[in-house]
Amino acid sequence: MPKEQGEIRDGKPQGGLAALGEYSGDLIDFDRLLNLLRAKAWLVIMVTLLVMLAALAYVIRTPKLYQSRALILVEQSSQKVVNIDEVAQENPQTLDFINTVVQALTSRKLLLRVVKVCNLEKDPTFAPPLKNGGRYTDIELADRLESKVSVQLRRGTRLIELVVEDRNPEQAQKIASAFLKEFLRENFEQKIALSRVANEFLQEEAEKLKVKLEASERKLQAYREQNKAVSLEERQNIIVEKLKELNTKVTEAKSKRIQLEADIEQLKRIQKGRYEDMLGINSVSQLPQVALIREQLVNAETDLATLKDRYLPKHPKYIAAETRIANLKQSLESEANQAGETLARLYESAKDSESKLETALQEQEEKALMLDKVAIPYNVLQRDVESDRALYESVTKRLKETAITQGVEQAPYRIIEEPMVPSAPSKPKPKLVLMVSLLLGLGLGVGVVLVLDLLDQSLRTVDEAESYLGLPALTAIPEQRKEGIVEQVNVALKEKKKLSSLPGDLLKERTRHMLGKNKSNPEAARHPLIFVESPASLQAEAIRTLRTSLSLLGKQEGRRTYLFASAIPQEGKSFTSLNFAHSLAQQGQKTVIIDADLRKPKLKDDLLPKSGDLNGLTDYLSGNATLEQVVVATPYENLSIIPGGHRAPNPAELLLEEPFRILLEKLLEKYDRVVVDSAPVNAVSDVLAIASCFQITCLIVRAGKTPKKASLRAVKQLKKSGARLAGFIFNRLPIGGRSAGYYYYYYGDEYSKDSVYGAKGA
Repeated sequence: MPKEQGEIRDGKPQGGLAALGEYSGDLIDFDRLLNLLRAKAWLVIMVTLLVMLAALAYVIRTPKLYQSRALILVEQSSQKVVNIDEVAQENPQTLDFINTVVQALTSRKLLLRVVKVCNLEKDPTFAPPLKNGGRYTDIELADRLESKVSVQLRRGTRLIELVVEDRNPEQAQKIASAFLKEFLRENFEQKIALSRVANEFLQEEAEKLKVKLEASERKLQAYREQNKAVSLEERQNIIVEKLKELNTKVTEAKSKRIQLEADIEQLKRIQKGRYEDMLGINSVSQLPQVALIREQLVNAETDLATLKDRYLPKHPKYIAAETRIANLKQSLESEANQAGETLARLYESAKDSESKLETALQEQEEKALMLDKVAIPYNVLQRDVESDRALYESVTKRLKETAITQGVEQAPYRIIEEPMVPSAPSKPKPKLVLMVSLLLGLGLGVGVVLVLDLLDQSLRTVDEAESYLGLPALTAIPEQRKEGIVEQVNVALKEKKKLSSLPGDLLKERTRHMLGKNKSNPEAARHPLIFVESPASLQAEAIRTLRTSLSLLGKQEGRRTYLFASAIPQEGKSFTSLNFAHSLAQQGQKTVIIDADLRKPKLKDDLLPKSGDLNGLTDYLSGNATLEQVVVATPYENLSIIPGGHRAPNPAELLLEEPFRILLEKLLEKYDRVVVDSAPVNAVSDVLAIASCFQITCLIVRAGKTPKKASLRAVKQLKKSGARLAGFIFNRLPIGGRSAGYYYYYYGDEYSKDSVYGAKGA
């Protein structure tokens, strides 16, 4: 017995192939999807045809609509003749402005204007008469027209596209033209109204400002007369100039006084008789008499220097020059000695002058302060007058500009394309509708197939079953082909060896079934043993694969007893166990098959259709018959059967582990292999009582029918009961066009058709 490939915990496969299945489950199996769509192509085609028929009906029933189109260009704003931006702030360069125009073209006000202009309220095709004889409201009329109009901005341009749809092409063109005309007219009227309102407002403001300006000027004039401030600005200028002049003189007088004061102090520190040091004092050297003598002295010394070049020292001129220089030096010394008294007089004079200038400066400052007191209210009144005059002049200028722009400014719109009468309907578009319906139908059909596939809770592929159950697949048995009667007869005639090996009664019964004598049960035409009916079929090859798979599970001593179980009824458990037992018998192994489904036994009817009432398993287990009495030889070599026997009221109480184990031991003394067909695991508990007695247990899973949870529960129940699960058999796998979604790639249909197997020992 091989080690199991996966464990089951909490109802989910763990490890081994289970883990691989969980990983691969995240990927998309495109082959399976392709096969699924191929198998359900009829459903996709049917859904597509229904959608296309609905689209065709829509095209036929939908009235034809004609479109008339117009293009409006929103121009860039040019430089204006006059500037009135604050009166009407509109900038055609912005995208917001263009989008506003788009919305304005579908405003109810404009829609109603078009309705009135075109008399659409009287058109029965536009406004059918109401049953109550009433009239449409303006909102209803506007909404009805809006449903015919489409306005949008072309991407990346300044073009607005206006499209009008109508059943009548001339009416569509008429409505589109009316839209353009009324839009431009409404825009012009709004501009005129806006300018008129602005003009009226500005006139009112101008009158108010004029009155206010006059009042301000009167106040200013009254203040001038009251304070005699007619020449206030000139007086302020004179006082300011005098203040500057006096301030300069006071500064100079103060500087002179300070200088004299410093020089007098320095002169007091010089010793008497040192007139050279006295002459170094700036105030002393700048005394008029001192400066004059020093100048004369310099000239005399210059003359002496000239005489030295021409005369000798004893020359009279030379002597006169020296005498003159000596006298000048004596006079300079005398003046220097008297400089103290002179500087004292100058100091007193400077001090007195400084005091007088400071007094004059204070008086002038008081006059300036008095004048400023008068000037402050005057300036306030002056500013009021200037401000009122500026406002009045600005409003007057704007008033003139708004009056001019009523006839100058134009709307920034230009008609690029005038609406024309359409020559062909725009809707519906049959080719486009049918193409879209085809794609939609295909998509919807594929969606329906995928949804139905998702809703299917059965196991449909070998990989899916291995991943979900955590068990290996032993084989996959395809669905049996339903061939015609003539084909069945031809196959039977070709297989002479198979027919000659049948007993006479069975050959006659089989022929009668093949010719359709038993019409009340069509399935009766099928022989229960596939190696008898069609040994070269896919089903026979699947049974051979099962036989080979189980023969590789270990030593021969460990694979002599086989239990075939299923989760629910109608999964093909009896068919599989019977044909597996027959395949073992064909290999020369003495095989006995036990019908352990005591509630619905059927193996006797398959192998011994005219055997009548026979003892069986229930009779043996209840002690009413011996083993030799319940084992019945079949018409097939090396194959015997223990039927279910007479019906027992308590099958579960008869199937006990120990008695059944003893039965198997006795059978193994005479037979090489024991195969047991059991009841469904989830339906009754019969098989769970004897599951631990067998060396190999096989679970039958019907492809596309058995629910996942039912199969998983059966696996868990069998493991709990001690069964040695070798794997599962994927039964009744659809083939051909019905195999999509249930593929099993171990079989090749074309390959098996050309294969020829012997009936015996194959």
